[in-house]
Amino acid sequence: MLSINTNSSAMAAVQMFNSASNDLSQVQKRISTGLKVADGFDDASTFAVAQRLRADIQAFDKIDQSINGVKGAVEVGMAGATAVSDLVGSIREKVTQLADDSISAETRASYTEDLNSMLAQVDSFISNSNFDGTNLLETGASDLSFVAAADGSTMTVSASDLETAKGTLDGAVDVSDAANARTTLAALDTFESAVNSAISSLGSDGKALDAHSDFVGKLSDATEKGLGNLVDADLAEEASRQTALQVKQQLAVQALSTASSSATNIISLFR
Repeated sequence: MLSINTNSSAMAAVQMFNSASNDLSQVQKRISTGLKVADGFDDASTFAVAQRLRADIQAFDKIDQSINGVKGAVEVGMAGATAVSDLVGSIREKVTQLADDSISAETRASYTEDLNSMLAQVDSFISNSNFDGTNLLETGASDLSFVAAADGSTMTVSASDLETAKGTLDGAVDVSDAANARTTLAALDTFESAVNSAISSLGSDGKALDAHSDFVGKLSDATEKGLGNLVDADLAEEASRQTALQVKQQLAVQALSTASSSATNIISLFR
């Protein structure tokens, strides 16, 4: 039936065109952003989950920066403690020479000067083991605690107070004669044990930091991959869909043109 009041074919064509246009707009948005869920209007619940995952990824990045900073302090501390450990061997050698009853007073004075120079060098190694204002070997150094996970849990790196141990050694050093020098060797044993303990502690903490840094990196990668699975668009699929919708639009225009022209056929009935 032909009617001048109602053109159902034209209405259907318009509806098909509008539907194709809306779908095409959504597809073009996905292609331009690369996301199938770009905002809360696309999928509110998925977008909320994605935002939380993005916050976790940002937190992982900051955690990694924090770990790298702590690793720097540990590595510098380890370098200082190792240098002190290497020097302890030379100090022991010099004190052993001073423990010899047969050396002359002149030789003792020369050896003592060398010993004092090495002891001062130990002080220098300890005081210069500083990374960005943190020195894990000095007196009063605090253990370093830092956020190690997105949930706020922490890890701690232990300080190793070699400065106090060195002060104790300084108070016990007496090489004025062979007997006192032999007593100094015992004090040197105590200091050496403190140095070895510091190296062990720093080495253990360093390994733990490396392992945790690797874990945080893998966790960040896995979270980012999961985020992509949630919100990333399949561009190949969207490109194919865009082509199909453009064809659908064109067909709707042609159908609308045909439906509109059919109404003019009514006029021919009155000629």
